[in-house]
Amino acid sequence: MAGFTAAYMGRLATHRARSAQWTNLREYGRQVIDAERHRIARDLHDVVGHDLSAIVLRSEVALRHVPPTADPALKELTEVIRISRRSLRDVRRIVLGTPPQQLASTVASLTSLLDSAGVQAEVHIDCQPLPSPVDNALSMVLREGVTNMLKHSHCGRCRIQALREHDRVRLTVANDGVPRFVRRTTGVGGAGLVNLTTRVGSVGGTFTAEVLPGGWFALTAVIPAEHCVPTRPRNDATV
Repeated sequence: MAGFTAAYMGRLATHRARSAQWTNLREYGRQVIDAERHRIARDLHDVVGHDLSAIVLRSEVALRHVPPTADPALKELTEVIRISRRSLRDVRRIVLGTPPQQLASTVASLTSLLDSAGVQAEVHIDCQPLPSPVDNALSMVLREGVTNMLKHSHCGRCRIQALREHDRVRLTVANDGVPRFVRRTTGVGGAGLVNLTTRVGSVGGTFTAEVLPGGWFALTAVIPAEHCVPTRPRNDATV
């Protein structure tokens, strides 16, 4: 009996020692991750923040040299300054660990960009406020969708909808710029769209890209409602 007790106590001591080692390793790993996160935040602030500040200053100087009659140039430079200032504020918030709500500002920025490009945008947003992970995921889908639209299509119209549908939130970004010879397809292709699938999936959602009848192309992200909070009053806009 004494031998059994001694063996049991020995195994118990070994187990406790190993548990302590694992606890120490986890704590060390957490400290390493935190240190790396802080380093990245400092670099982001020092490098990206500095460059954004320089962009704002140089754009303001350029704006003073643009003739008052050059309305398109004045409009574009003013927009560059506005976007740069907002990006600088976002960088500072990220460094401080308080990422901003992005969807609303992304919608405003991109509709202005579409207007400058001569694309008529119909915008319908009825899903905010949103938790930060969901808001960021939808913002990424919106930015990627509009960027690809302007790069790869010849569209004249687009629709941007973000709607609360009882148990889910649905974001759709669609445009009429698909060439006639492109057959109807469904699915996701390309690195950018694959990344969006991963990003939306990380918050429990699904992502699809498809060519629709009539020459329209649509990106759709659907996220379960348990990731969301009650909505505010509806905000409709047509640009």
